[in-house]
Amino acid sequence: MQAHIVIKRKGNVELCGVISYGISSNVYILRDGKSALMVDSGYGPPYSNMLESLKKLNIKVDEIEKILLTHRHRDHINAVKQIFEENRDIKIYVHRGDAEVVQKKLKLDRDKLIKISNGGKIELKNITVKAIYTPGHTVGSLSYIWEDVLFSGDLVFANGMYGRTDLPTGNIIRLVESLEKINKMNFRELLPGHGEIILRDAKMHVKAALRNARLKVKRKQIEVN
Repeated sequence: MQAHIVIKRKGNVELCGVISYGISSNVYILRDGKSALMVDSGYGPPYSNMLESLKKLNIKVDEIEKILLTHRHRDHINAVKQIFEENRDIKIYVHRGDAEVVQKKLKLDRDKLIKISNGGKIELKNITVKAIYTPGHTVGSLSYIWEDVLFSGDLVFANGMYGRTDLPTGNIIRLVESLEKINKMNFRELLPGHGEIILRDAKMHVKAALRNARLKVKRKQIEVN
């Protein structure tokens, strides 16, 4: 089950969201006229259907030029395969730490995968998105920032929640460091990989997540000692 919404408009640029209430991730689309980029793709069938979601948002699949992946997990990347069946000209962006896993899972040709690092910019007409390296959930996790909007993947969620670190390459110390990094950045809205979106006072949610993650680290240190 998904909700399909227009989150905001700024000039010719429209930000849309496919908000999931199941296993599939949230998906966000920035569109300028007939050109669009997507942040994560969701799981795909049977948990989501991005081709149907695009229709509901009045976006044609051939308008999608770039997909920005936050990390390697299937609930965020698997629908790339469904989208590729209709449009094989799309470029996929991912951090090098997760690139090999993503390539194998999606069976992508190397020329379709673009490795992007911290501070890298993805441009599309009047849209400029900046990649922020935020490991912890996975070794190659990225967040993205556009204007005053942070796309956080599974780093941080609403209400002080943060991504799990018990899966391969997860690391709670690195996650705390990533939360500290974004806590120093300027943004107003938080669009996470799952759950509720935050359209104001996003830093309050990040600060709460940072406190909670630090507490977890302290508890682990006590258990070890």
